[in-house]
Amino acid sequence: METKDMIRNRKPKTWMLGLKPMNGLRLVNGLSLGLVNGLRLGLMNGLRLGLMNGLRLRLVNGLSLWLMNGLRLGLMFGLLLQGSQAAQGQPPTWTLDHCVKYALQHNVDVRLETRTLESYRIEHTQSIGAFLPSVQASIGAQYNFGRAVDPETNTYTNVNTFYNSYNLQTSLPVFDGFSRYNDLKAARARVLMGKQGLRARKDEVAQQVMRDYLDVLYYEGAVRLATEKLRESRQLLKQTQVMYEVGTKSATDVAQVQATLAADVYEVTHQQNLLTHAWMALKQTMNFPIGDSLRLDTLWRSSSDEATDWVCSV
Repeated sequence: METKDMIRNRKPKTWMLGLKPMNGLRLVNGLSLGLVNGLRLGLMNGLRLGLMNGLRLRLVNGLSLWLMNGLRLGLMFGLLLQGSQAAQGQPPTWTLDHCVKYALQHNVDVRLETRTLESYRIEHTQSIGAFLPSVQASIGAQYNFGRAVDPETNTYTNVNTFYNSYNLQTSLPVFDGFSRYNDLKAARARVLMGKQGLRARKDEVAQQVMRDYLDVLYYEGAVRLATEKLRESRQLLKQTQVMYEVGTKSATDVAQVQATLAADVYEVTHQQNLLTHAWMALKQTMNFPIGDSLRLDTLWRSSSDEATDWVCSV
């Protein structure tokens, strides 16, 4: 049996997982270093990922904003371009109403009639002014200087002389055989005649624009029909040649189809020439630049029993 002195002098034993004290300290140090290194790596990786994601998000947001601003600027530029075209009075598509209005403002004959009417109005104003009294006024001045001999002293003296004059004259015819009255009546008649001539010229120009406008649309349709017929004739010629090779068609049939194709080619060329002349006539009536493009616009109804509407306000 152990005595109390033996129990008191007995050394304590270490029970840390069966390890020695030095091994326990190494384990603690390893754990602390592992935690520190893990935290450091975690923070570095987190910062790196955060920066990369932030830059990526900023880049995406920047590109999206750049695209939105580009689209916005494009829309604004388009609206400004349309506004400038509208301000110039040249719409992108020309209806019959636009063509008539443009012709009434720029046609040479209409401008000549307008200038003639303005001259008649000036003559009418002068005829009215002939009834008023005429007034004339003038002012004159004269200055002389030099030397003269004094008869009393027989010596030379300097002489300076200044003269001025004022003149005011008025006249009013009392009776001239009603010539001024007749001139006024004639001036009024010429003004009325100028108005009627301008109105008649505008009507003629508007009617001519309508005819030229319809001619352009008609020949455009004729060119389309002739082109379609030419395409069908070419397909028919290919079919006839194939059938001639297999023996179901003769050479006469092929020649007849070729003649029809040549006639269709001539018809397309003829209709295109007529369309070109119609365009030139329309632009000449409108006094529109020949080299500029002009695209006509019209409203075609879908149902066959409804006619095309033409709106013209002169």
